Amino acid sequence: MDLIHNTVLNIYSVILLLVIYHHSRKQDTRDSMQRKIFNGMLWVTMLLLFLDIMSRFDGDGPWIYRATNQIGNFLVFLLNPVLPSLWVVYVHSIVLPQEPVDRRVLGFLFALYAVHVFLILSTPFTGWLYYIDSSNVYHRGPLFWVSVLIIGLILLVSLVFLLVHRQRIERGNFRTLALFIVPPVTGIALQYALYGMSFVLPSVVISFLIVLLNLQDQDIYTDYLTGINNRKKFDLYLQQIIDLSREGKTFSAIMMDLDDFKAINDVFGHDTGDDALRTAARLFSSCIGETDFIARIGGDEFCIISDIASEAELVELAERIKNCLAEFNETNSRPYKLSVSMGYAVYDLEGGMTLAEFKRLIDSLMYSNKQSEKGA
Repeated sequence: MDLIHNTVLNIYSVILLLVIYHHSRKQDTRDSMQRKIFNGMLWVTMLLLFLDIMSRFDGDGPWIYRATNQIGNFLVFLLNPVLPSLWVVYVHSIVLPQEPVDRRVLGFLFALYAVHVFLILSTPFTGWLYYIDSSNVYHRGPLFWVSVLIIGLILLVSLVFLLVHRQRIERGNFRTLALFIVPPVTGIALQYALYGMSFVLPSVVISFLIVLLNLQDQDIYTDYLTGINNRKKFDLYLQQIIDLSREGKTFSAIMMDLDDFKAINDVFGHDTGDDALRTAARLFSSCIGETDFIARIGGDEFCIISDIASEAELVELAERIKNCLAEFNETNSRPYKLSVSMGYAVYDLEGGMTLAEFKRLIDSLMYSNKQSEKGA
């Protein structure tokens, strides 16, 4: 691909990335770590697109052509692993938002990047990754494939991480995160096979669109503190599952309210209270199935919607949640204890309860449970 065509394609890609960046900033002004990483990937990609233009100044021309070609190729190779590494960190921020990245993962990424830096620093003298001949024309070196392999291994880390923690991720989010690597991997394969063509970075732009449209915009339905569904999503989902209910296919719901949550805030402060809410959300999520739904619908109120249609199985789920909290209280080092009052019921399909009626039912059952616990 010649300089002009490559420049036009890359500039269009940069414009599209700027639109994505503007939309990303508009959707969320909180500057969460997840958002910062996402925006950081956008800026790194834009930088790489400009450097890619510099690396296309092949052939005869003024001395500035050779200098631009040399600098562009060197920096493109040097920075290539940064983008997939940021993607690994971004995936971690979505799957395990409250936990630091595993040191073993960071160590593996660092080792790969160290090998890459050694190769790129040696390349001007050895031509291992690439060389530019006397006519100022770029050529791949004998170890060019190593650079491609390193990027592939970094992307593989993100995929393995997703598979290991699949139970923690909603199915829609899992598909989106897994699909992100498809366009760049396809672009890498095409660019490797079709020498001189530029496919990788434009394909990354497609990946950003996938993330923005299918994941970033889900913020409107996500509770900002716990990372689970919010009340808006809860109301929409509950109405949808009521509409889909029919004979032989119903569902159940558990309304939960943290006991003495105000005391946690008053005694230990709101930061500790926020930690308690995040911990509770994580523990509740660990007790439910892959197809179950969980939302934070109020300050310290949560609700689980399950495809359980049996009262006995619903009781078992409620007991599992209580046992999970009891185990946490026995083993954790936090200054607070967690317990809940619950109201739960199987949706009465024959009774034709509306969304509001069913919510009032499980809410009243939860309130009765709380009162009985206080009186015990």
